[in-house]
Amino acid sequence: MYDLTQLGENTYCFNCFSNVGIYKLNEKDVCLIDSGDDKSSGKRLMRTLDEKGWNVKAIVNTHSHTDHIFNNQSLIEKYGCKVYANSNDIAFMNDSFLNPAFVCASNPPKEMLTRYYVHQPHYGENLDKADLPLEYIPLPGHTGYMIGIKTPDDVFFVGDCVVDPITFRKTKIIYIYDIAGFLNSIDKALNVNAKIYVPAHSTPTEDFRPIAEANKNTVNEVAEIVWEECKTPLSPEELTKAVADRLGYKMGYSQYMTVQSTLKSYLTYLQQQGKAQTYVENNRIYWKSIV
Repeated sequence: MYDLTQLGENTYCFNCFSNVGIYKLNEKDVCLIDSGDDKSSGKRLMRTLDEKGWNVKAIVNTHSHTDHIFNNQSLIEKYGCKVYANSNDIAFMNDSFLNPAFVCASNPPKEMLTRYYVHQPHYGENLDKADLPLEYIPLPGHTGYMIGIKTPDDVFFVGDCVVDPITFRKTKIIYIYDIAGFLNSIDKALNVNAKIYVPAHSTPTEDFRPIAEANKNTVNEVAEIVWEECKTPLSPEELTKAVADRLGYKMGYSQYMTVQSTLKSYLTYLQQQGKAQTYVENNRIYWKSIV
């Protein structure tokens, strides 16, 4: 962790919990792809940049989750760089309460106002204003508007299009906003002509298919679990407990909200597939599998 790997003539990866891409624009200026997940990664990243004599001209974010934008403001203050992102993600960057509010679907309680969800608010500009030699590829699913970023060296930073398969296999549930979109974006990424793929939370690889297929398999496994549990009609709260108990989770508040939000996405996915239906009875929402 916290080392620099050269992946192409001008493309590098700063390895940390949430990998940071670095593309050399010239001998002095670089563009970052995401900015790391905490203060420690930010300090080490800036030390590495200074050791190389590189100046950060711009940051392009794959999406606005805190572990991808945490150090944006510190980098802005140090280098005077600009931040670019999808217009929808810019709103989340500007208001640090939107991410926890989105997960809660309400004004978030204090239990959600943690480092994992809350960042220093800052301003960004739309991607169409970025005069950078990068290709932006929509990869919605993990979030509604996530993008992948491909450098001229054919290095493809895929953000959270996939996650480390061992971790995913163990935890079973990661935050996904749109299950169908997540699966479709994996297939889309597989069809991109790239020499190296860089997931945010896994090691760079020349062969993307194994990690892609492993992610798809785990998503399908969780969808099957949700379908099985809902053979008896369950409310979203009852489903959350049933799945958490089945997977052996011991959840705190923020994990509960994240898991429940994702399970609701699975319910919508099953409904889209014609495998589940929802109804209201006695002032309670229920979901039931279609057998």
